[in-house]
Amino acid sequence: MGRRLTSAQPHRAGANVLPARQSARSARTNGSAAVHTAGIERSTRLLEDSERSRASAQVAAAADAEVVDAAVAHIRSILNRTLARGMEEVGEYLLKTFFRDDPALYTTTGARHLSLRALVERCGTIELPVSATFLSSSIRIAVVARRLPEGASFRKLPVSHRVELLRLPEERIEPVATDALRAQLAVRELRTRVTKMLVAQPHPRGRPRSPTIVRVSAALERAILDGDGATLAFDRTDAAGLTTAQKRKARAAIARVSALLRRLAELIGDE
Repeated sequence: MGRRLTSAQPHRAGANVLPARQSARSARTNGSAAVHTAGIERSTRLLEDSERSRASAQVAAAADAEVVDAAVAHIRSILNRTLARGMEEVGEYLLKTFFRDDPALYTTTGARHLSLRALVERCGTIELPVSATFLSSSIRIAVVARRLPEGASFRKLPVSHRVELLRLPEERIEPVATDALRAQLAVRELRTRVTKMLVAQPHPRGRPRSPTIVRVSAALERAILDGDGATLAFDRTDAAGLTTAQKRKARAAIARVSALLRRLAELIGDE
């Protein structure tokens, strides 16, 4: 015979349902609270990140000038220790090797020295990856430095400034170097000043020196013309040897130079 369900059994079943419902409601409540808490924490983190980013930007903006100034000073010190000293050492070596350590001999012989000319011909190669201008400037810097006291302004200037000063007669180099050092001239400003001094300087034979525009224009013309001064110095064979990248680079340079020459022609104006 089947077992009879007593009145106490339904009561116990209903009692089990209520805690389950309460537990489910509690879980949903706890889940909503957890989601809410997570949202608050995420918003707090975003706010903190935003504050940190804003603070970092303010610090960076405030420190930029100081950092840049420090970088300029550090890089200049490196260049003065390496590039400037390197040019002086090369110049001193060339004086000793080719001119018997005699600046006066270099002044009288200079580029006519056959061994030096042979050395210059090897410039720009893998074995001697410097320009002929580098060698010439190195010797001249060494010669000028030899004739100046240890604390001379010329010695305190960067190499770029010293090279610009080499364009002047030797007796005018140190006074202009002192002015450049005192005024903290940029190399472009010094170049402009030196150029103006040279233009105003009378020619040794009494004939005035040609203006810079005339000399540069003539130099550009000579650079692209053949020896006869009438035909182009290049032909199709030269162009055929260029790679696609080289052609693209040459065309871009020609376009830039053409635009600059047009501006120069406009600047000169009509007769």
